[in-house]
Order: sequence, then C-alpha cells, then structure tokens
Amino acid sequence: MDDEFLKNAIRETKTYLLTYNNAPILPLYHEVSNGKTRNFSDVWSGESLCLSSVESLWDKSYSEYVQKIRVSKSGWAEAWGENAVTGGQWENLNMQIVEKDEAGYVKQIQIGADVYSGEEMRCRLELPSACFEYKIRKNDIEFTCYGKGHGVGLSLFGAEAMAKSGSSWQEILQWYYPETEIS
Repeated sequence: MDDEFLKNAIRETKTYLLTYNNAPILPLYHEVSNGKTRNFSDVWSGESLCLSSVESLWDKSYSEYVQKIRVSKSGWAEAWGENAVTGGQWENLNMQIVEKDEAGYVKQIQIGADVYSGEEMRCRLELPSACFEYKIRKNDIEFTCYGKGHGVGLSLFGAEAMAKSGSSWQEILQWYYPETEIS
C-alpha cells in the first residue's frame, strides 16, 4: 500500500467508532488465519463476544498459508531447556496435542508431564501459527503450520480479499467483528 492510499483511508474513517454494547472494541488482527478465525477466549483469559470465530476461507489461497518449520534438537533445548527431553534422550520425547479449539488451533499440548498452550509453543519455537501438526524425526521435529499469527479478529489477507471482491470497509469490519456497530 502506498502512503496516499493510507492517508485517504484515515481521512474517510477517522470520525467512525467500532463498538460492541456501546463500548469501543479491541480491534485485534493477524496476518492470515487457517481458514477460520479464533475466539478471543481460546487464546487469552476473559471473554470478548465481538472477537468470535468466523470463516475466512480466502486465507487458504495465501501464498504462505502452509509452512513447514523444522526445529533441531539444539533449537528445542534452547526453547524448552535441557531437561525438556525425557531422560535426556531425543528418542524418548513424549509430546501430544491435548486439545484443539473449534477453529483447529492447538489449545493445549503436553510435553512430558507438563501442559502448555499452543500459543506458548508458537512463541517459544517462533512458529507462524498455533494451528499445527508435528512429526518427531531422528534429528528434528517438523511442524506443518497453517496461517500466520494468533488468529483472533480480522485477517489482513481475508480483509484484502473481501475488499478486492467489492466488500466495503464496513462489511469487512462487521464480518470479522460480529455484532459490532459502526457509529
């Protein structure tokens, strides 16, 4: 986007407020979802009804929608600590997904006796998304990740695709932030 386009967008929208129950919303956004955005409460504590899961099927056409990330043994130890491998042996690494949210992102993952959030896994390993599958291999773990970012709120790629297909900025905001009002 060029500066003039952004300046024009700001001029056209600066007098509007996006609200839910007459209060301004927290307009969270991310780069691209896995095809469905996430509920606020699946990532953070608390509830935000206008940050609920919606379809964003445009995102599946994003050029980096699927990414394979390999984490080496040393990268794993750096992220989780030397004792993160059962008995100090890579072959004994015990990891399993405990729960996924309704959008398909990992909500909880167990590593040994400890349980972590998918978001913590994403941040510690610098994965593009908490929507992932994994395969433990001889010298690394291969993660297949879908989307980029936390997945809550507006998908930048989805919003751009909606705009290109003729949706107004109001329609886009009300799609990604359900039950909100623009005043």
